Amino acid sequence: DGGSGGTDTAANGAVSTILSDTGETLSGVGTTLDNLGSQLPTSNPVTSTVATTVSGVGTAIDTTGSGITNGIGDRSNVNGVGTTLSGVTTTVTSLGGTVSDVGTNLASTTS
Repeated sequence: DGGSGGTDTAANGAVSTILSDTGETLSGVGTTLDNLGSQLPTSNPVTSTVATTVSGVGTAIDTTGSGITNGIGDRSNVNGVGTTLSGVTTTVTSLGGTVSDVGTNLASTTS
């Protein structure tokens, strides 16, 4: 139509698809890292710290990917930016928890 003044164009659809696919890819990488971290042995301080770090980073990446997919990657979401920012906020919180867990782990092994 071209004269409707709307913003739902083929280009917007293509960008949303690319963003959604990117988010799904990030989520897949995050899930893989989280699963890898869960499989590492936690019987000694070094591997336990590595497992905590890998799992924590994996969860953070997965959360970011989900935020993108369900936010700016979903053109039917009228609050796409808000949804994406919520995912990023959760990611930052998750990473903070991971850093705290690693610190606690290191403190307990060096005392």
